Amino acid sequence: MDRATGLTNQLLTFSKGGVPAKETLSLSRLIGEAVPFNLAGSNVKPLISKPDNLWLASVDQGQIQQVFSNLTINAKQAMPVGGELQITLENTEIQDNHLPDLVGGRYIKITLADNGTGIKPEHLERIFDPYFTTKEAGNGLGLATVYSIIKKHVGHISVASQSGQGTIFTLYLPAAEVQELPVQSAASVPASSHHTARILVMDDEEMICSVVNDLLEDAGYTVETVTDGRLALDRYRQTLETGIPFDLVILDLTIPGGIGGKEVVTQILTLDPQAKVIVSSGYADDPVIANYADFGFKGVAAKPYELSTLEKIVDKVLMGEPV
Repeated sequence: MDRATGLTNQLLTFSKGGVPAKETLSLSRLIGEAVPFNLAGSNVKPLISKPDNLWLASVDQGQIQQVFSNLTINAKQAMPVGGELQITLENTEIQDNHLPDLVGGRYIKITLADNGTGIKPEHLERIFDPYFTTKEAGNGLGLATVYSIIKKHVGHISVASQSGQGTIFTLYLPAAEVQELPVQSAASVPASSHHTARILVMDDEEMICSVVNDLLEDAGYTVETVTDGRLALDRYRQTLETGIPFDLVILDLTIPGGIGGKEVVTQILTLDPQAKVIVSSGYADDPVIANYADFGFKGVAAKPYELSTLEKIVDKVLMGEPV
């Protein structure tokens, strides 16, 4: 399922979809997790360097993880007998038109240099083309996805390589305007209080309702599921009238033949402006997902669900923390 999800996301990303849902985060932390994970079991050693004052970035975490996973896997495959992958991060300010299609401003510059087999000159200008590959088992989606993601982030990517002498990828990603990560206070909420929360889940697929119910109940929550937007609205109204409304609502964005999350959240917030609602979808290209806060949602739960990710999002929304 994970492999199918990854392939589908790559197809969506370099086609018309994949609008970034940006957040402020540390690129060095993201790279420090993604690169060693994708080099596990190989003889390639990662060497990562960065300044102490590296700026935070404004990016879509999932998409940028995909970028560095793909670039790392490419480097590993170019060094079948082992080697080093040198990754350097630095702050840089550039002027308008200094690089093609890049506006002036503050960026984080990332270079990834391997000492592998390199890229033949006749292949170099085609490596970002969808479906172009020189690998017997390749699908030609990896670097096309990387290129599309960087462009959607209004960034820049270039490559330099010589056969037998390695490859260098250079990326520029926009720095965040806010240069402080949200401070999480463990004392603000008792350690286990949020696990007594009551959650309403709306999804038209009964199987998905069952899965989410099991995941959240295993995490300690009390869960109720419905398969229709009107039922979700009715149940929330009923609990609101009793004075004990649901602590959190998870709404599927799209309900064939019925009202989906976008419509339901508007009506729930009319009833209860303090309601905490998460939007759920398997469609990463929907503008509601990229701009969920504009529609009244507090967070996004992407399908297919993973317990650790779902629980993290639910916890943050319940505690009123930025997602």
